[in-house]
Amino acid sequence: MSPDNLFFVTAEMTLANLVRHLAGFRPLAASSLATARTEATALATDAIGVAHS
Repeated sequence: MSPDNLFFVTAEMTLANLVRHLAGFRPLAASSLATARTEATALATDAIGVAHS
């Protein structure tokens, strides 16, 4: 695989919903996960040539 086609998508604080002491980070985790899903979807649709909105 060419390095030009290698992407990393990350989501931060994903255990905040499971670890009580991280409860204050739940909004950050939700936002981070939503952003990661959007990025992954955009990369996938671009890779197969599907227009996304």
